[in-house]
Amino acid sequence: MRPFQNRNTRYGSVALGSVAVFLAILFAINWIASRQNKRFDLTKSGEFQLSEQTQKLLRELKQPVNVRVFYTQETGSTSFKDKLEDYAYYSKQFTYEVIDANKEPVKAREDKIDSVPTGHHHLQRRVERATSVDEQALTNALKKAIEGKAKKVYFVSGHNEHDTTDSTTSRGYGKTVEKLKTDNFDVAKLVLAQEGKVPDDATLLVVAGPKSDYPSRRKSRAIRVFLKKGASCC
Repeated sequence: MRPFQNRNTRYGSVALGSVAVFLAILFAINWIASRQNKRFDLTKSGEFQLSEQTQKLLRELKQPVNVRVFYTQETGSTSFKDKLEDYAYYSKQFTYEVIDANKEPVKAREDKIDSVPTGHHHLQRRVERATSVDEQALTNALKKAIEGKAKKVYFVSGHNEHDTTDSTTSRGYGKTVEKLKTDNFDVAKLVLAQEGKVPDDATLLVVAGPKSDYPSRRKSRAIRVFLKKGASCC
């Protein structure tokens, strides 16, 4: 009988030791997590992680930005609350409010809300609106609030250049235009034969692979004058 008792005692000690080790591991994990304050996206594609561009923008915030997102019971708020929390995680300067437009009509009128969900980015006296609450829309509105007026890009047209509205063929520049808009650029077409010069508000002029030459000296001169101002052309 004694050997059996000894085995029970030994097995009991092993079990208690295993529990102690397990609890120690849990304690260590919690301690490390509290010290490091890290978030991990374990999905293969990183679909729940903000893009590097957005993370960089948030880390470099130097002034407080408050985002007020309006919703209703019909649209719900669950879909974007986690997204806003991700934004706040990367910057202490970023704060947000989630507001039911029906329950707080005064705030909705203050921000002139006519559809939901809508996000308003407040930075000092500047206000930028995001008409959706996905990352692209939120980050684009944030960039506009930080930088102020959007920069202007003109695509020269009239000589069979790449199509700025085509996102499906190899000659289409539609995706490029969408990326520019995301980076706080306003995009417009420019027919030099009609305008005679590059508009004064142009930041960048794009000559997108014309199929025919520019026969008019006036057009070439307009581009040279634009470049002499220190502007960019590609």
